[in-house]
Amino acid sequence: MKILHVLNSGSWGGAEKMITRIVGLFNKEEIAILCLTGELAAYFEEKGVTVFQVQSLTVLSIVNSYRKFKPDLIHAHDFRATIFVQLGFFKVRTISHIHQNPLWLRKLSLVVSLYDAFFSRNTIYVVVSLGVDLNVKNKIVVPNFVEDSSHLHVADKKLYTLGYFGRLESEKNPLLFIDLVKESVRNIPNLNAIICGKGSYEFELLRRIEDLGLSDVITFQGFVENVSEYYYCTKFLVNTSPREGFGLASVEAGSVGVPSFYVRNSGLREILGDVRGDFEYSSVSEFVEKLKLEKNEKLYKKKSTYFRDNVKRFGIDQAYKNWSAIYFG
Repeated sequence: MKILHVLNSGSWGGAEKMITRIVGLFNKEEIAILCLTGELAAYFEEKGVTVFQVQSLTVLSIVNSYRKFKPDLIHAHDFRATIFVQLGFFKVRTISHIHQNPLWLRKLSLVVSLYDAFFSRNTIYVVVSLGVDLNVKNKIVVPNFVEDSSHLHVADKKLYTLGYFGRLESEKNPLLFIDLVKESVRNIPNLNAIICGKGSYEFELLRRIEDLGLSDVITFQGFVENVSEYYYCTKFLVNTSPREGFGLASVEAGSVGVPSFYVRNSGLREILGDVRGDFEYSSVSEFVEKLKLEKNEKLYKKKSTYFRDNVKRFGIDQAYKNWSAIYFG
C-alpha cells in the first residue's frame, strides 16, 4: 500500500518526531512525504523517502503530489492539511491525524463533524488520547509511542534538577518554566535547570533568564536532535502546557524513569498514570512545595519506577499493530 503523508510544517516538533516514527514502521519505498521546505524534508530525503517540498501547502500542491505518487491512502497530520486534502475530493481513504488538543478544538469540532457528515465520509480521524476534544463519528484513539532509548545514555553530561523539553511557542507556555525555576531556586539549594528546544519565544526566554539573574542556573541548550540523551541527566521534567494531546516528552522521560510535573487539567494525569496527582500543579507556589516533597530520595526512586512501568504500554510493538490495522484493515 502506498501512503502519502501531508504536513503543513517543515521543522521539528513533537508531532513531526512522531511522524518519523510512524513512517519508520513501514517500507520506505511505499511512503511519500509532502511538507514545507526545511530540515524535516532534508531528514526524510536522507532516509531515502520520497519527498515533495513546497514553500506553502495548497490544494494544488497536494493534487500534484497525488498525481505523481498515486497513493492508496492519504495521511494528513493537522487540520489545515486535512481540509486541503478533503477539498481535493480524492477517491482514496484519508486519515486526519490530530496530534494536539488546543483550546479552540472544541469549538471547531462542530464544523468538522458537519463537514465530515456531508462531504468526507471516507475520512478516519485519529486522536492521540481520549482527552482530545473532537466530536466526530469516525474517531479512533491511537496513542503516540516511544522507542527504546537505553542505548543513548551518556554518563559524562552535567546533571540537572529540572528540564524543559519542547517547542518554545505560546501554546506550550515556556515562560512559565522560568518563573518556576526562579521560585524553586530560592527554596532548594544548588538547583539548576536546562531548556532544550527552539521556537519563536527563544529570544524572550534568553532575555528573561538574563534579566532575572538566572544565567548560572538555567542552561539554554537550544534544539537537540537526540533529546532523549538529556532525560538521563535530568531529575524532573517540567511540562508547562495548559493542554496536551499526549505530552510526548513527558512519556519519553517516564520511559527512562524520569517523572514529569504538569499543569492540572492539562490531560497528562491520565496519560502518565499519576493517579494521586502527586506531580500536577496549578500555581508556582504549589509547584515549589511539591518539588520539595519529591526531593526525598527514597520517594523519588519509588515514583521513578512507577512512571517507567506505567508508560510501557506505549511501546513500538503495540504501535505497529495499531497503525497496521488502520492502514490495511
